[in-house]
Amino acid sequence: MIAQCFVRAHPELTQSLILFVSMGPSQDYAKKFNQYRTMIGLVPAPLFRLLSKYFITKQISAESVNSSEAEKEFWLTFSREMFESRRMNKELMLSQTDVLIDYFENYRFTKDDLETWDGAILIIEAENDRIVSDKERQDLKELYPQVKTILLENSGHFGTGLLQPMEIINKISEFVSNSSQQGQT
Repeated sequence: MIAQCFVRAHPELTQSLILFVSMGPSQDYAKKFNQYRTMIGLVPAPLFRLLSKYFITKQISAESVNSSEAEKEFWLTFSREMFESRRMNKELMLSQTDVLIDYFENYRFTKDDLETWDGAILIIEAENDRIVSDKERQDLKELYPQVKTILLENSGHFGTGLLQPMEIINKISEFVSNSSQQGQT
């Protein structure tokens, strides 16, 4: 999301834009995240950790339907450790939510915004993304008519499907290399 703002503010400093399971700004999401922020503020920290752990576990389980058991267990263990170590806490979540609210409330993009920018755009979508809907993915592609899209099969919004990252690294490298060779600066 930040990259979409940056390329509009500084197109001369940006040669390519790579978006991973992203979406454009939305008033609907601004409302949702404002409600979410209010809820976070009211919930005591221990209950917040418990509810967050439940949500993330449920999300990973839903997204990893086509993943191996070992991969699913890796992401579940990783998320558990984030909450148990207190690296993911209420204050951090409030801060991240504020950033999302700012993005969804204060930015509006059109496909004409980058009309004179000659950079390349890659959107990486996750097949089992339960956060960004098909409509939101389509809306994002409409903002960038020159987009190249990669669909990560058996992957979800939170990274399931990415335990063997060489495929995605190779695709991004190929995209950047092709963009450079086509004279896009």
